[in-house]
Formats: sequence, structure tokens, C-alpha cells
Amino acid sequence: MVGLTSVDVPMSLHRVPEPLMYDRIHMGDLWDFHPACSLTLAAGNLRHQDQNPFATMLAMCRLSVTNSDAGLQEEICEEGYQTFEPSSTILDDYAPPIKIEQGCETETVIRRRIGLLMWRNWDKFSERFMQDAKLFAFHLSTDSETDKETSVFKTGFLGMEYKDKNTITRRWPNRLVHSKSDEPSLREFERHVGWFDTMPQRWLEWKRVADADDNEWEMARECVLETSWREMAEMQAKIIKEEAQSVDEQEDLEQRIRELLTEDAANREKSEKAEAAKKKKAKASKRKKGKKK
Repeated sequence: MVGLTSVDVPMSLHRVPEPLMYDRIHMGDLWDFHPACSLTLAAGNLRHQDQNPFATMLAMCRLSVTNSDAGLQEEICEEGYQTFEPSSTILDDYAPPIKIEQGCETETVIRRRIGLLMWRNWDKFSERFMQDAKLFAFHLSTDSETDKETSVFKTGFLGMEYKDKNTITRRWPNRLVHSKSDEPSLREFERHVGWFDTMPQRWLEWKRVADADDNEWEMARECVLETSWREMAEMQAKIIKEEAQSVDEQEDLEQRIRELLTEDAANREKSEKAEAAKKKKAKASKRKKGKKK
């Protein structure tokens, strides 16, 4: 087995992929700084699954649980309230709700907040994060002609495919609570809260299932070398917003056309009925005159 670490990244991205392929690429925390860069590197250096079904790119994500979208704001607000209100979990015994008079800068507040994060639904928040096209629709940044407005976790990228089930690592290496009903011991809780890094950590595993052509890989390479992930995300969000507006305008136009057609049909029907009534009245008038004669 041959391995590649993130130390080799700069050199690997400034040259065309070499024939030497790696069985394991460990990107570590680089993923949180530039996930598109991680995938671009792996696409040119990870061994294809047909050659080694266990060849994997590993990446550590520490943002997926704490970076939520607008759709989860209600749960975030509820969690905020539970800083001062009971949560109906054993956390209320280990780190009781904060009383207003205690203030918001105390160690007890931090303890309570870390505890609430422990009881958050990590899987739900993480999946929403990874499926966010504004963050992960990299095709929109690397290819101006693409129409893929979906996260690479669904579409894949440069022949790389996300593994739904981890085969090398434990998905959540520092997760203590897996459901609201879990009751870790006080010792386990104290150990977790006392650790210097309590951010939820998720291992991501990717495999190579196809070969990106040279032009596709080169466009991605140039993009990740010249553009930060934040800049890519801003670009992707703008494109998605403009496309949504275009779709809305098209739908509004189609709706207006349907309304006009319906209105036109109603007017024709009304006109036809009026004409028929007029003819009927004229015939009746003729019959009446004939009888008088």
C-alpha cells in the first residue's frame, strides 16, 4: 500500500497526474479549508476501485453539525431556549439549565451549551450541510457550461464518489450521544466536556469510480488553485439564485399565458352564447310576425 498525505498537495496540483496511484489518501482537516481541492487531488492520484476496491480518500469534517441552513433555524432557536429551560434529558442533571441571574459568561453556560450540542441530531444537521448545493455544487465553479446544480455528495466529482457507508473509519469518532434517550455516565460526560476539542468530527470516505478526462481535471485544478472555497460557494450561490429567478419568471410567464388562454376561451364562449341567443330571438320574432299575418 502506498499513502499520500496533505503535505504533498501543492506539488500534486501543479502537475499532470503521474502514473503512480495511491491506495490511501489522507486529507485530514484540509477538507474544511477546501473540499474541492481535496477531491481534485484525489481524482488524479487515487487508485481506481477496479484496481483496488479498498482504495479510499479520507477527510475529516468538523463543520457539518455546527453550520446549519435556514431550514434548521427553528431547532437552533429551541436549543438556545434550552440553555435556560429543561431539555428533558439526563443533561439537566449533569449541566442544569442556567438561571438568568448567573449571567451568560460563566463556565456553567459553556458546560450547558456543549451538552446541548452533544444531544443535537448530528446526522440530520450533517446531511443537510453536505447536500447544500450552494456549498458543494462544484461543477458550477469549474465548468461554465454545466447544468449540474446538485451537491457533489450526490453527483460525484471528477470520477470521485462519496461512500454512504464508511469502511475504513468510524463516522463519528467523538460522538457520545446518539439519541435523545441516551444516558451516558457522569464520568463519560465530564470526560467529553473536558476535552480540548468538542467540535463534532465526521470522517468522510470517497472512492474513485471513473476517470476524469484531462480537460475536466485541468479546469478543476485551475479553479481550486485560483479560487478559495468561500469564493466558489459565493459563485455557486449566485448562479443557483439566478437560475431560480429565471425559473420563477418562466413559470410566471407560463401561468400568465394559461390565464390569457382561459380568459380568451371564456370570452369566445360568452360571445358564442350571445350570438346564439340573438339568433334565437330573431327567429322567435319572425315566427311571431308570421302568425299576425
